[in-house]
Amino acid sequence: MLTAVALLSPLATAQQGQTLRAGELTVTLTPTQPDSNGWYRAGRLELQGTDEGIRGVETSRLRGAVLGELSPDGRWLSVLGTGGGYVQLWNVATAERQFTFLAHDKKSYDARLAAFSPDSRRLVFYSYPNELSLWDTATGVRVKLLSDVRKGGWWTADADAVFSPDGKTFVVTGGGGGAQLFDTRTGDLLQTFDRPCQSFGPGSPGGFWRGAVGATFSADGKNVAVLYAGGAARLYGVAGAGALAKASWKLDNFKPSQMRFWAGKLTLNGRELSGKTPNGLSFTLTF
Repeated sequence: MLTAVALLSPLATAQQGQTLRAGELTVTLTPTQPDSNGWYRAGRLELQGTDEGIRGVETSRLRGAVLGELSPDGRWLSVLGTGGGYVQLWNVATAERQFTFLAHDKKSYDARLAAFSPDSRRLVFYSYPNELSLWDTATGVRVKLLSDVRKGGWWTADADAVFSPDGKTFVVTGGGGGAQLFDTRTGDLLQTFDRPCQSFGPGSPGGFWRGAVGATFSADGKNVAVLYAGGAARLYGVAGAGALAKASWKLDNFKPSQMRFWAGKLTLNGRELSGKTPNGLSFTLTF
């Protein structure tokens, strides 16, 4: 059964402001108005519920619409912006900026992802169009430049990172490429999953619309399901290279262009994969 749900894109949410809550802590990010070029400049960051009450600071030198995420242990707050090419890491207890993770190639300008590992010791950072990297949150040092090994499709990728339940590995997906499995501690590439050659029919665009748009692990961490644009899905074993099972999905009135703004978590329960499309339609498929 398909149900419609209204969803805001991350950029739209950021431009309207964002509030994060974890226990007694409330974090509010308020962007300023855009300048003549349409960029949202540095906004206001407020942390309420710390030992000394409300702490307000300016997210200085952060261009673009700010987006924030709290680390699982509640120690860190990541703040990134479109137009900046970097992500700031804030210490929640002191309300001080601890590190700035910067795209090294000077060509990446649009920070889109800052995903924490379950133990909060690693952060996967993606800045469009070229930079994908793994960082140590304790030292602020880049562990590895993942885009050196994940070739192909980054110029059109909307990257996402999903960690295994034990946090030892993570899968990166992106609209312009396939899916790959990395070691969380070292950043080593462990496995590249095959990419099905499917499209939306005659006259459809090429490889971009066949890329991986989402992934999730099984509860025991032994399998990972990957959802691909174009209607394909694959179930893989993390210890092997081949697909264990294949499935397909199709929704009426679903436009290929919506795949660029995937939203909502995927859930793998046994051989049943469920989730939501960018326009809020729920789906379930069985491998």
